[in-house]
Amino acid sequence: MSSQDLWITISLSIFIIQYVIMSLMLFKRGVASEYLVTCASPILCIWVIVWPIYHQSTLIPYSIALIALPLVAAQWPYPLTQQLKRSWSGSEFGFLPMITMVLNLGMAAILFTIEPAFGFAIALSLCLGVSAANLVDKLKRTPLLLPFNPHQTLWGHLVLILLTTILCSWSLHIYFSVPQFMTWPVAGLAALAASLGRAIIPNIWSSTGVVFGIAVVLWLF
Repeated sequence: MSSQDLWITISLSIFIIQYVIMSLMLFKRGVASEYLVTCASPILCIWVIVWPIYHQSTLIPYSIALIALPLVAAQWPYPLTQQLKRSWSGSEFGFLPMITMVLNLGMAAILFTIEPAFGFAIALSLCLGVSAANLVDKLKRTPLLLPFNPHQTLWGHLVLILLTTILCSWSLHIYFSVPQFMTWPVAGLAALAASLGRAIIPNIWSSTGVVFGIAVVLWLF
């Protein structure tokens, strides 16, 4: 492990500890746990952005285990860990949103070790695109009344498509050194596939549909 990779890992560990402490403090002060869960992905984007500077990309999937540690600890029957679990169990699905977030990010990290451009695009889209779409959906403007996801809205999907197109295009531009405008058609198709996956995969697993939608399109093209 290079010194740079070591410092990134240490920084991630410190960040996780800080977020756990912040979650406990804010939850105790009355902040809704739903917002604490929603904010986790965009904040993790700070770490995802530095993926390209890792010397050993194989360390990234192992770093996901660091993120998963608080989720494991939250299952322990102690007052502090149970309070952490309550602070991250805001929706009707309880603790599942945090678990699916880590699993999806783990899949992106594994793909990053195989094809960095694809894994990087998926991770960014999860942290920013899906999170932004979920926030927009909370406004409940123009609901689509989808069979499996009645809470999703037209504006949420449009935000997802826009951000995913930009992020996928940027990732392809970085790793394949092609003009960014040439990546727009493929990035746009990946964004549409992400939107479709989010629409047809039920409930809390809809973000996993985003992962597979982007992965399939980028891999084929």
